[in-house]
Amino acid sequence: MIYADNNATTACLPEVVEAVSNCLRDNYGNPSSRHYIEGRNAAAALDTARQTLSSFLNTELDEIFFTSGATEALNQIIFGVAERLLSKRPHIIAAATEHPAVLEPIERCKRAGARVTLIGVDKNGLINFDELEQALDDSCCLVAVMLANNETGVINDIQRISALAHQHGALMLSDITAALGKIPVDVKALGCDFAACSSHKIYGPKGSGLLYKKRGLAIDPLFYGGHQEQQVRSGTENIPGIVGFSTAVASIQKNQAKHHDHLNKLQSTLEEKIIKDIPGLVIHGAAAPRTPGCNFLSVPGLQRGWLTQLKSVAASSGSSCSSGTGEGSHVLLAMGVAPQDAANSIRVSLGYFNTIEDVDVIAAE
Repeated sequence: MIYADNNATTACLPEVVEAVSNCLRDNYGNPSSRHYIEGRNAAAALDTARQTLSSFLNTELDEIFFTSGATEALNQIIFGVAERLLSKRPHIIAAATEHPAVLEPIERCKRAGARVTLIGVDKNGLINFDELEQALDDSCCLVAVMLANNETGVINDIQRISALAHQHGALMLSDITAALGKIPVDVKALGCDFAACSSHKIYGPKGSGLLYKKRGLAIDPLFYGGHQEQQVRSGTENIPGIVGFSTAVASIQKNQAKHHDHLNKLQSTLEEKIIKDIPGLVIHGAAAPRTPGCNFLSVPGLQRGWLTQLKSVAASSGSSCSSGTGEGSHVLLAMGVAPQDAANSIRVSLGYFNTIEDVDVIAAE
């Protein structure tokens, strides 16, 4: 079986497996217990990991907060902003193509009285700036647009969106999960106030992620019961997961150009082969900037169920967090794809471990 669902999750890098294993064996202390050596060792590992992530994303050290993943971080940011600002600024704006970890918390805010505007995208999946500019007003507290879409790989102009949000006094949140490890991510250059990502999408372990909060901003915790993470995220930190996360990031930072070229080659080779062999094939977002390695494909009018015919390839029909519903991808529907075709599409997301030989097999399937 060829694994081609790397946008859902990735296998850990060998050095990550080794680092996590060593940490589980040797670094078992609680980082809050700094009055003895085991606790200080754990705290040192935590500090080193924070420095690695801060350097990778170009943030200040005190702007990085470790969580269980992007879903937790996104929920905390959305609810935290809403709790503080909704009475004065009751309007929340998000792209219609956001991950459910953004759309569902925003829907809950709507039930609590928020006015929610979902901004459409064009046929390539890029945010509609005319709609965004019309929707933005001084009652908006938060704008949420992901840097790269997790289904299509389409990259949005977050710098421009952040500038527009700030003109109206709104805060800007970007889910950077699907971009990390594929393209350079400079949080300061993006101009966002909040960001979130997960370790397991970039060859690290599951159960670890981070929340970026710009210095000077305040949000309340999602969990209470401790002083950890500057009292932003209570609970003893997952040191093995965080060490694995930072190990993956350190490896990616060292080899990012090589990985980018490899994923680009895999993506272009696959698309060249299948376009030639499958008449009418649509590659969603192909005319927009995309992360390398992500291929979301449809054959309009094809009989439903063709995904089940891929016997030797592990791929998906869109976001892993909404698979199994039987419904078409909300991302493709927002891009104007017919419901039948949106429900009958496949995302082939290639990763660092895939080879040209894998691409040949996938194309033949």
